[in-house]
Amino acid sequence: MAPAHWSPLQDVLSECGSGFAMHCPAIPGHGGVAPSPGWRPEALADRWVDTYPNRVWIGWSLGGLVALTAAQRHPERVRGLILIGATPCFVRGDDWPHGMSRAQFEAFRAQCLADPRGTLIQFTALQMQADRRGLTGLKALRAQAANAEAPDPLGLQHGLDVLETTDLRASLSAIPCRTLWLTGDGDSLTPPEAASWAAARQPRGQARTLEGAGHAPFITDPSTLAGHMLPFIEDLDTP
Repeated sequence: MAPAHWSPLQDVLSECGSGFAMHCPAIPGHGGVAPSPGWRPEALADRWVDTYPNRVWIGWSLGGLVALTAAQRHPERVRGLILIGATPCFVRGDDWPHGMSRAQFEAFRAQCLADPRGTLIQFTALQMQADRRGLTGLKALRAQAANAEAPDPLGLQHGLDVLETTDLRASLSAIPCRTLWLTGDGDSLTPPEAASWAAARQPRGQARTLEGAGHAPFITDPSTLAGHMLPFIEDLDTP
């Protein structure tokens, strides 16, 4: 996905007069940024925390791994975390039931290699599964995609490599800042159970399930999402 997909949430924040400026850097291979083979969340976290120090980090899906990494590596420079449709570990394992099965993941990777554009269309539809906005949400997401630069096929592969090999479960207890996990109850990619598990293992984590939402609520229902985000941000400096 590309930074342009955040525009619905940016519009809502502007309309409500929050006074917040939202910066949306692109992951390598997305939003017109060149692919970077072998990139890791640590490298992006280190770079972006220098560019945006003492900010609240909002991470969605793959971006959630970068945000978690930043808070773990630079606790004094991350004010708080808001994680949307995120998980500390995407792929299911013997000790982790809240992820995508390895067979499903490998099938998705193979589809992406064979037909990147078709896979993106399928991924878009998958994000809308069980979203109460259904067709309306799908149209909104596709409209955002039409206005954004398409990801580079190599960038997609590199992102999948990160999803497959990153497991941040063991580092959750080392993240001291307040963290708000927001997951749609219809999210078929990152289930609410993953967020609840993760929040319970953080010193200051909390998880909320968004009723009737899928994997991309910042596009399909940005007003409801902002209603959870703004009080959290405003309370960050209270003891």
